[in-house]
Amino acid sequence: GAQKSLGSRIFTDEKTLQAWERYVTAVARRYKGRVSEWEVWNEPNYYAFNKNNATPEQYGELVKRTYKVIKDINPNLTVTGISTASVVYDWTKRVFETGAGKYLDAITIHPYDWSGSFRDKLWIDDANSIHKLMEEYGIGDKEVWATEFGFSTYIGENGYTRQEQYQNHVLGRAIAKAYKIYDKYVFYCLADRARRDEVEENWGIVDWYLAENNPYAAKESFIAMTAFSYFINQNSEIKQSDGEESIYSFLFDNKELGKNVLLLQSNNHDVNSAGGVKRTYNLGCPSVDVYDAYGNLINTVYSKNGEYSFVLTAEPIYVTGGFSGF
Repeated sequence: GAQKSLGSRIFTDEKTLQAWERYVTAVARRYKGRVSEWEVWNEPNYYAFNKNNATPEQYGELVKRTYKVIKDINPNLTVTGISTASVVYDWTKRVFETGAGKYLDAITIHPYDWSGSFRDKLWIDDANSIHKLMEEYGIGDKEVWATEFGFSTYIGENGYTRQEQYQNHVLGRAIAKAYKIYDKYVFYCLADRARRDEVEENWGIVDWYLAENNPYAAKESFIAMTAFSYFINQNSEIKQSDGEESIYSFLFDNKELGKNVLLLQSNNHDVNSAGGVKRTYNLGCPSVDVYDAYGNLINTVYSKNGEYSFVLTAEPIYVTGGFSGF
């Protein structure tokens, strides 16, 4: 009596929900000790994964029942959800209205920007709107994870160049950490596929995995993300940030390196088109090391008064040293 062809339908009737609970039980037990985090459904607001047009309220019921099943198997497992394609305030609010937010250990979002230009201020505002909504529903203490995010380098309208891809990933990760809007940032996805003119096949940070020459060769984004993780890792603490007019200065304290890290980058398109903007920082130290987006040392710069000037463009640079000012 359960519904058929369930792969892209959200379960709504009682018999199918009971079948779903049996399935979740079997899967959670099978991967016990190997999978510790579970996300309830993929992009339920998007027709491709919700072909029966289930409502946010029906998705909320699915969340609550899934949470209970998984927690009965192991209360230490992490259950996440919402997982909307882009930030969708009204859909999320309706799910929270069912009480489902209290049945999630973290709220997940896939905050894509399909415009072809990373609109950093809108990205921040959208994320903050979800944080505010969570506060209203008494779940403001939960983390928010970006469990899919990326920039497709396909050749077509609104596609990003490979350079834009890594520049935007660096800025997105820095904003997420500095502004505390996303506690986790998950790339979609690892590897490109075959067709360069297809948007869904070019999100990767490495090249096509079936390429005859150099399969899985690193794209620029892979190298840039490796450098970011070196300079600004999980244990790095944000000390100060400035993003006025989308011209960003992020000051982090990297305890593993024993250094301060200043990330400088502009997402102001008018400024970048004009060659960037010069900014001066009083870092209060006699010398700093300057690195490019890939982690290559560009220069060691010395100053008698502790002041340093840099030109900020779309290309990120890292400045490291023992700062006593900013």
